[in-house]
Amino acid sequence: MIQNSPRTIGSIIDQLGELKDRLTEINKETKHTREEKNALEQTLLALLQEQGITQSRGTKKTATINEQTFYTVNDWDKFLKFVYDAQMEHLLQKKLSTPGCRELIDANIEIPGTTAFTQQSISIRKA
Repeated sequence: MIQNSPRTIGSIIDQLGELKDRLTEINKETKHTREEKNALEQTLLALLQEQGITQSRGTKKTATINEQTFYTVNDWDKFLKFVYDAQMEHLLQKKLSTPGCRELIDANIEIPGTTAFTQQSISIRKA
């Protein structure tokens, strides 16, 4: 339970530590539940495929096989040439690689059109 007052730096740190510990336990349970769910989904998918059906139901829920196609790049040089030659930049996601940028900045190489920013966070560990 979160205390409202009195607040000291030490009490806030202790509260954050307790919340972090609670989240760790919840995340462990979530991970286990997600793994169990994924295993059941794979079993159900195999059974539906074996029987040649795409939908079935239990007493409470209905399951349907959904398909979605994803694309991966196996030759970045060819892909990027196509993107820029055909002006198809919309095929790219606009996200920078932090490790890649850090590597260039550490080597004193300026990356045009970018700005660095620092995000702060609090790290809570056992005392």
